[in-house]
Amino acid sequence: MKLLLVFAIVISSSYAAIMCNSMVDGALKAAACAGPQENATMCTSPEVIEYTGLSSQAYGCGDCTGADKGTCVACTGNETVACNTAVEVKTFHCFSYTFNTTANKWDVSAAAGNCSAKADTALKCNKPGLSANATYLFPNSGCGPGRTISPTQDADPAMNLPLMPTFVWNVVKTNATAPPLSASSLLLLSLLYSA
Repeated sequence: MKLLLVFAIVISSSYAAIMCNSMVDGALKAAACAGPQENATMCTSPEVIEYTGLSSQAYGCGDCTGADKGTCVACTGNETVACNTAVEVKTFHCFSYTFNTTANKWDVSAAAGNCSAKADTALKCNKPGLSANATYLFPNSGCGPGRTISPTQDADPAMNLPLMPTFVWNVVKTNATAPPLSASSLLLLSLLYSA
């Protein structure tokens, strides 16, 4: 009987809950999993939805489910350090376009909107092509590449306005100033404004 009791104590003392981060008052805080998740072996974090932002998945203890595919990321936890660290999101800016039925043309937004991307995603904006009509579905408010099966034009995030002299330099994490225009960009501008 004493041997069984000692064995049970050894087993219970050898197990410790894993550490996972959770969001507390707007900041990530690591803590041992407890309650219904005290036996969890995985930690969760949100996924970056390309050109939209972070998913609504919470940082915490537990595993992703099949229904969470594409919106949840899981990592194998341990007893000392939370594996679900802050998800890196690149932010940049692109102009949006809406179709003006009166003038029968696409109008550009007065200000550039916010875009989000994964850390390894190339920054890109898109705009309606010259042949795009009112039926064209403008993707992601100008964030990311254009549609390959519809009339569209991709644009470098630093210059996605083909019809007016306004430029947006995309800022990722730190402020930056617009770089000098390349020779090809200057040639493009001269062709646009001479048309």
